[in-house]
This record gives sequence, C-alpha cells and structure tokens, in this order.
Amino acid sequence: MAEEAWKVVVRRQVGEAVVYNDRARGLLAGALGQLDEALWDLATQALVDDPRAWRAWAQRAERMLADASPELAAAASLVRAAGLIALRCAAASPAAPLRSIDDVVPDATLRGALAWLEDAGDDAGSAGDQVDMCRAFLAGALRLLEIDHPPLPGVKGLVHVKLVCARDELQLARGFQERGAEQVYDALLLLLL
Repeated sequence: MAEEAWKVVVRRQVGEAVVYNDRARGLLAGALGQLDEALWDLATQALVDDPRAWRAWAQRAERMLADASPELAAAASLVRAAGLIALRCAAASPAAPLRSIDDVVPDATLRGALAWLEDAGDDAGSAGDQVDMCRAFLAGALRLLEIDHPPLPGVKGLVHVKLVCARDELQLARGFQERGAEQVYDALLLLLL
C-alpha cells in the first residue's frame, strides 16, 4: 500500500530540521570556544595591554552566533510546520482538522512524534532567544573594547563581566539546542516506524 503523501512531507521537514540543528550545534560550540579563550586570557592577565585580541575573539563568536540564529529559527519553523501538517492530515476529515495533540490523535506513534516536535520547536525558539541575549552581552563587551586609548579604569572588569554573561547565555542556548535536537531525532525515529 502506498504511503500517505503527507507523512513523506512531514518526515522530510523533520529531516531538514535535523540538518539545521546539526549546523547550529557546530556554530554554538565554536562560539563557546572563542568565549572560553577570551575568558581564559582575561583570567590569566596575558593580554592586559592588548584588547584587540579580546575584540577579535568576541567578534568571531558574534559571527558564529549570527550564523547560528537563522539555523535555529529554521529548525523551529520546520518542526512546527511539520506538526501542523500532521495535525491537519491525521484528522478524520480535512474539514475538521485537529487543533492539538490533545484532540486525540488516533495513532499513538504519531501522537508521540507530535509531542516531541512540539517540545523541539519550543526548545529551538528558546535557544534562539538565549543566542540573542548572548549577542547583546557581546555587543556590550565590544563597545567597551572600542575604548582603546587611554584605557579607562574598570573597563577590563566590565568586559570580563559581559563576556561571562555572554558565556552563561550561550551555555543555556546550547542546552536548549541539544535537548531540542534530541527531540527532533526522537520524533524522526517515530515517524520512520
């Protein structure tokens, strides 16, 4: 028996979300590496007189985060769209689509996949929000690092605080992204059954 066309579309969208999640994971890890280098350097006092190096690390991290944002948004969009398509097409009648998985999706496997997709979409959105917060802290650090000569008292400490805050937000983003990616994988496995 031929498979229903909507299931193929849903699986394809979820598969694409996996790809976007994988790219975002790499970019977030790279940005974290840049922040870790800058913070280690600040902590060891190695570049006390060279804020250009800190600026370079922060700028590289910012570029990676700028690239990760649309990847996370695409993943969230794809899983949410896949969930909506599945809800509409799994209904007994297209004229009366299911509004949520609580409307008793008849297939237990599909119900599980939809639950994973819903959670994955939320987590991808939360990861994107945390990336935005991280970028805001980085922007603040970069503004402070534009003050080259003469160095103002306390600027180094403020840069350190902004970078620590950026790193904390990035760690949260990575947690959301990783959990969301696992949920997408789990949903895809259920959809392949």
